[in-house]
Amino acid sequence: MDALAEQFVGTWSLLDYTVTNLETGVSDHVLGADARGHIIYTPEGWVSATLMTVDRRPNQTDRQARYHLKEKLESEGMANLSAAEQDFALPFLLAAFGYIAYCGPFEADSTHVHHHIEEAFFPAYVGNTATRAYQFEGDELYLSAEAYGGRDQVRWRRVPNRFTK
Repeated sequence: MDALAEQFVGTWSLLDYTVTNLETGVSDHVLGADARGHIIYTPEGWVSATLMTVDRRPNQTDRQARYHLKEKLESEGMANLSAAEQDFALPFLLAAFGYIAYCGPFEADSTHVHHHIEEAFFPAYVGNTATRAYQFEGDELYLSAEAYGGRDQVRWRRVPNRFTK
């Protein structure tokens, strides 16, 4: 691993995540002002990122019911869901809108870090490279990128190693 990539290695905790609409200039905390998340860069050259809305509605933990509903959705779509099935599915759908996760190898150059996404919560991310401009300031890491009509700006703080004193 080169010196540029080494500066990323560690665990970082989310401090702030905003998206600015490039057309209107309006910024929003799309996962809420109190969103939580971590990004982990490993010495082996991997990145794993998760971000989430804090107050997502609890969902059912009944696996059989969940798998049954998934099969029904895959075969019939949403039109034939009963009211009870809709109530069961709604927290899952809302949770999906409040969660971002992906992982894969990463590399860095002098101005950008490149996340080569191999697995992701959103299938459309798989196989893509998320390129972020970066800046380090003390124990904080700033990442930004323009995509999907917006400018994402994410601020992270390095998490101290729990095993060293």
